[in-house]
Amino acid sequence: MGVYARGSKLWIRFRDAKGTWRDASTGYNVGQEELAQTMHDETVARIGATTKTVKHAPARGLTVRG
Repeated sequence: MGVYARGSKLWIRFRDAKGTWRDASTGYNVGQEELAQTMHDETVARIGATTKTVKHAPARGLTVRG
């Protein structure tokens, strides 16, 4: 979703690695939308990188199939 105001503070909304919507305060005030958007973009990128790593990680240890 992105950046939105709650009172005088800016919050971000994004999907976590499991696909659940999450809200988090940026700590920035209304008027600092550019900084809040940067925080949102970095958060989404970090979650995307984590998701890709987890999906492509090889199985650890011995498995039943192995």
